[in-house]
Amino acid sequence: MKLILTPQRQRDYAPASFSAEGEALTVTIGDTCDVLDFSQAGHGTFDDFASNTLPWMPVLKATKTEAGLTVWVLNDYGPEPMREDDEPDDEFAARYAAWDRQRDDYEVQL
Repeated sequence: MKLILTPQRQRDYAPASFSAEGEALTVTIGDTCDVLDFSQAGHGTFDDFASNTLPWMPVLKATKTEAGLTVWVLNDYGPEPMREDDEPDDEFAARYAAWDRQRDDYEVQL
């Protein structure tokens, strides 16, 4: 499963995390999780997701084709990192690069 993470500035609630087993996507927010199972779905695009258990739904859409399943989700990112007084250049650069990467769409394989 391919996950496309779309940036969203962090809100006042817990961010979502994602894991997958086959064509089932598990969405976890805080201590609550829900599973979106696409294994029985035919090919097509799906974009009307809801959950009775999650406080908010980070899944935007999913497309299933012969090539596989791609799911677009919101990816919360926090405020721009500030450099600590005693932080080495390379550590700050790595931390900043990780934060900066989250401000653009990016893809991960689950």
